[in-house]
Amino acid sequence: LVEEVLERQPEQIRSFLLQTAILDQFCSLLCNAVTAREDSREMLDILERSNLFLIPLDDQRQWYRYHHLFAEVLQTHLAERQAEQLSSLHLRASEWFERNGMRPDSIRHALDAKDFERSADLIELAGPTTEDGRIQQAAWLGWAKRLPEELIRVRPVLNTWYAYALLGSGELEAAEYRFEEAERWLEPTDMVKVQPGASPVQMVVTDKEQFKALPATIAVGRAYIAQALGNIPDTVKYASQVLDLMPEEEHFRR
Repeated sequence: LVEEVLERQPEQIRSFLLQTAILDQFCSLLCNAVTAREDSREMLDILERSNLFLIPLDDQRQWYRYHHLFAEVLQTHLAERQAEQLSSLHLRASEWFERNGMRPDSIRHALDAKDFERSADLIELAGPTTEDGRIQQAAWLGWAKRLPEELIRVRPVLNTWYAYALLGSGELEAAEYRFEEAERWLEPTDMVKVQPGASPVQMVVTDKEQFKALPATIAVGRAYIAQALGNIPDTVKYASQVLDLMPEEEHFRR
């Protein structure tokens, strides 16, 4: 029935439905950005009047979603008939969500667009905590694990956040490896690494402020690992490093 309803629609409406099917929820401005058109408000009104499986999410009729069965059919048709558009649609959605301060949605669509450089920038800036300090490690770790390893390796800040997310899930050995990967970029003049038989590799840093604090951040993580393993000497050693690396005003606050 859903497929039959879709096939009966005029081309303009069918195209709009397929292009917006990548969105879990949407408003007219987001639809405009994704479809590169200006009449999304009118299109949504038409869909709602036609009872085309459109579900309003607020009383003001600003945000909507498709019925999940309808969305599945739309996504299948999009993948089969317009697969070449998928990447650009997801990328437009990612850019819109970023402009509107909705970073998790921006990250998800950047990953779905397979724009891993952009994804890594966004994931690094997000860090494994929310703005109010609560840990969102599971979601952040899921994003990071979708990135190519060679891209993560050249990003010391991203590697450090990766280590912290792994600590939160109890993966101490994997976290230590990530700290080591990050720390190898901290030696002076090591903006570029040369491996035997390989081309030079340039370090990439998106979060410049966090990069400045990286030695102390890594020392805190290492102190946590040592404490978890019952290694008192290393716990003291890394805790002392943290105190040495922190500015005096940070000492006073702590």
